[in-house]
Amino acid sequence: MNQPDDLARLRSEYADRARRFAGRDDYSAFNRANLFTIQSRQRAVVEALRRQGLTDLSRLRVLEMGCGGGGVLTEFLALGARPASLFGVDLLFDRLASACERLPGSRFVNADGSRLPFPARSFDILLQFTALSSILDADLRRGICRDLLRVLKPSGLILWYDFWLNPTNPQTRGIRPAEIKQLFPNCRCEFRKITLAPPIARKLAPVSWGLCYLLESLKIFNTHYLAAIRPLPPDRCSLLSALRSLLTASCPSTAIQKGDTPHGRPTQSASIGRSKNPLRARMDFRRLQTPGRRAGFGARTAVAPAGLRHRRRRP
Repeated sequence: MNQPDDLARLRSEYADRARRFAGRDDYSAFNRANLFTIQSRQRAVVEALRRQGLTDLSRLRVLEMGCGGGGVLTEFLALGARPASLFGVDLLFDRLASACERLPGSRFVNADGSRLPFPARSFDILLQFTALSSILDADLRRGICRDLLRVLKPSGLILWYDFWLNPTNPQTRGIRPAEIKQLFPNCRCEFRKITLAPPIARKLAPVSWGLCYLLESLKIFNTHYLAAIRPLPPDRCSLLSALRSLLTASCPSTAIQKGDTPHGRPTQSASIGRSKNPLRARMDFRRLQTPGRRAGFGARTAVAPAGLRHRRRRP
């Protein structure tokens, strides 16, 4: 799927979703399950900001990509951010109209997240809350993340909150920590797994909030990651690149050689890369197969330089 098609799909999906959920309280604070989810996320966000040393938001410029009706920005207003320092970007005009009514002193722009209409290094905090999981095109997703890094100040913070698993909605694709690190190279990422799976919360929250807290604390039923992402200093990026080059040069790729065993069966010997540490010996491991044994279950011997020869005994 190319980028224009994916953006058109997003507009169509959100319009259809607005029609389907009209008159329902699924995302209302008066819905006990949604209230539990909101308050749980708010506690995690406040803790993440505290851990990053950002407890005074009054002088910080905050931008949310995919701001919707401005609900998350309203939470940052309650945390001390000034209305004039809050910015939002979204694809849908009707959602932006709601955001403008909710936050008349803030600024909102109808734009594509991969082409943010702001100068480089403009914002102290960037927010991405459940927007990128709705984007199925990989190139568009990478483009959005590149532009987020472009408008972020070198000392800034990206707060990421999104699904890693959402099997019931084919219009989304979960994003795991490994992919987040690839989307934001040369950044330091801290992850916390939060948010009890919404289907479970909808069943349990009307009955027992305590049970919801207990299950969420176990983390095995949690469906979102909250990530704090910060760019690394340029000198540290250069150091990491040099270390990667050094490790690549000093650790040659594993070589596989085929030979014949005394019983006429092929065997593989893997050469472990040489180490510059003289205390480490280079070991060649060979798996020997004896007649009547299934492949892969032979005895394993270690052949080392003279003076270090030994035989591993089978238990």
